[in-house]
Amino acid sequence: MSYHSNLVLPALQTEKEQQTQTQNGSESSVWRFKGSDTAAKASSVTMRVIVYKLFDLCTPDVKKTLLPLAHGDPSVYPCFRTSIHAENAIIDVLRSGKGNSYGPAAGILPARQAVADYVNRDLANKVTPNDIFMTVGCNQGIEVVIQSLARPNANILLPRPSYPHYEARSVYSGLEVRKYDLLPENEWEIDLQGIEAMADENTVAMAIINPNNPCGNVYSHDHLKKVAETARRLGIMVISDEVYCQTIFGDNPFVPMGKFSTIAPVITLGGISKGWVVPGWRIGWIALNDPQCILKSTGVVQSIQQNLDITPDPTTMVQMALPEILGKANKEMFAKKNLILKQNVELVCDRLKAIPCVVVTKKPESCTYLLTKLELPLMEDIEDDMDFSMKLAKEENLVLLPGVALGLKNWIRITIGVEAQMLEDALERLNVAGNSFLPTKASSEYSSIKSLRFPSFYHLRFQTYINGFYASVPTLEFTSQLSIWFYKKNHTPYPSPVSLSSPSSPKKNPKGGQNGLLASASPRRSSVETKVVNQGTPKHKKSARSKHTWVSSCPSSHLINVCQGDLERIGESINDLIMWRDVAKSTLCFGLGCISFLSSCFAKGVHFSVFSAISYLGLFFLGLSFLSNTLRPRGMEEATRKELKLSEGDVLRVARRMLPITNLAISKTSELFSGEPAMTLKVAPFVIIGSDLITLWRLCAFGFFLSFTVPKLYSCYATQINRKVESAQKRIVEAWGICTHKKIVAGSIVTAFWNLTSLKTRFFTVFITVVAIRYRRQGRI
Repeated sequence: MSYHSNLVLPALQTEKEQQTQTQNGSESSVWRFKGSDTAAKASSVTMRVIVYKLFDLCTPDVKKTLLPLAHGDPSVYPCFRTSIHAENAIIDVLRSGKGNSYGPAAGILPARQAVADYVNRDLANKVTPNDIFMTVGCNQGIEVVIQSLARPNANILLPRPSYPHYEARSVYSGLEVRKYDLLPENEWEIDLQGIEAMADENTVAMAIINPNNPCGNVYSHDHLKKVAETARRLGIMVISDEVYCQTIFGDNPFVPMGKFSTIAPVITLGGISKGWVVPGWRIGWIALNDPQCILKSTGVVQSIQQNLDITPDPTTMVQMALPEILGKANKEMFAKKNLILKQNVELVCDRLKAIPCVVVTKKPESCTYLLTKLELPLMEDIEDDMDFSMKLAKEENLVLLPGVALGLKNWIRITIGVEAQMLEDALERLNVAGNSFLPTKASSEYSSIKSLRFPSFYHLRFQTYINGFYASVPTLEFTSQLSIWFYKKNHTPYPSPVSLSSPSSPKKNPKGGQNGLLASASPRRSSVETKVVNQGTPKHKKSARSKHTWVSSCPSSHLINVCQGDLERIGESINDLIMWRDVAKSTLCFGLGCISFLSSCFAKGVHFSVFSAISYLGLFFLGLSFLSNTLRPRGMEEATRKELKLSEGDVLRVARRMLPITNLAISKTSELFSGEPAMTLKVAPFVIIGSDLITLWRLCAFGFFLSFTVPKLYSCYATQINRKVESAQKRIVEAWGICTHKKIVAGSIVTAFWNLTSLKTRFFTVFITVVAIRYRRQGRI
């Protein structure tokens, strides 16, 4: 429980407590009261019911820490702590005694003024404090707005997938829910045509979530304008949930829906829970973007005020601190939080590539979740996303949210607002469980090679040359067959054996002799069988059976895609090595590398060289070729001699392999020497040191040892390292703050440095200082 000791988990009833609860049926009939079932239907669609059900399946018997990645609360993890500025604002109000009283239902004036100023930053049509209503978190804002719109036969348009509280509250308030689709093939944009088709004269509003929860996309200016125009044509308002507006780590900028309030009235819901990572402070707001006063003339404003009059008002203490919190928002805190989220997204997306049954359709650029699609045809004994999540909880103590809780069946939502190490553990369990769900059925011809395991990029090499060198060497016939099997195994859900029988020998060979292991009987055949071309290869000395060549079963276009993904697979293999995910393999590689570097540096007469190894292999191959040609009968010598030519296809294959590597090298070099202050601060120290000390061999050796130690150590001790760094920074700042003669101390340090250093060091220091100042200014813009 080390990763989530502060999480508020459901209090599950123990067996002992259950035994103390008694029920007497004869006595229950005398009481005239019973529980109301008004909320029964509404609560059945809430996310909490499903999450608690999954928690109930987790058990200590699994001997694994419970990993709750179904709901999001980053505040319980040290890396997502809110800013000191926000905490000090609360402390100041607490000590002043000004936040201990009741407040008005709509909120105190200073808080409403602060929210109005905060919302107006990006709006042409400004709102006033009278347009702001404070709420107990954004959830109460949802409840108040929906309740204010509820009337007989009315319906509301909600997105699918969506935050479940909208549907639950609509059902509770008696509003009919009609769901429009978000289109994954169009960056999760809103299906505006579907909205117009399902709306009628009883439709009162459409709700949008931007930035979107759970899809993680940010809507563009043009798309939001089309949303407003659609709402105007239908005569409805737009409810825009913008609580994640400060949680964006992608390239698309946030555009508030209030910009289009002149087209259609907009009610904006917001809060500080997500941006400042303080969901427990429970402070939110309703902002009315309505320059034409349509909401007031239709009675919506009055209904909102009346609903607030019968609900609790938000805590006065946080409202009093809100002007300080919103007015002096710490952009560095937002940037740090969003950087961690972006790194977590990259981590999860990279690791999910190795799990074929869980697919990322689009990387999120906001929010704290990653929505992934389940490939059910690839899995056995998995009925749907709920079944998948329940088995994960039961077998791995891993809780993920099934898409059915969000209105999207057969998807899974993974929370990324946690520590990186927790994600590592969760993905490791997901990988184990995902592989266990894959089909285990295999035809008998695969059994003899099923235990062989090769890195994924090896089968590509086999497949690339299968039309060339392997087809001309009879002794490598088994390798050709093996390569086809690896290709089919890695690129189709169910391997389909390729027909390898010769045209002259259509019958199957049950012993697997001439036709190889893969040509024996198989219960499944692909819909399009691969044609085999007999090139008339001469007969072998002691065999009457004709040899033939194998034709690649993949089309050239698909081979190009495979080549483009080769670098990613190599990168994944290297990442697995340096992160020590397979200890045995990493130990072997690390040990061989250490022997190579140490022997070349210290040993005498013992040097390891890749070129030497290649040379010896070449000599060995030449010896075998000479011996084979010597023993072969002279009559067969001319017939077996084959001229090797470089074809256009060979050149294209080499180009397809080299172009991605070349482009990657160019892009990385351009990025390193771009001149950006942030990159210059990272690169410049290595350049200045390398000009005197670093040789190519030292750089390789140093990089090798660092790559096998630093990433794993940092991933294991990231939290402790961050705490130490923050503590050191805090002490330095405090020491400098209490210093009474700052100018004298600074002058002494600069003078001593200038006198004790060389001209090159002085020049380099001035250069780095200028770059750092420029970087600091960029961060403030």
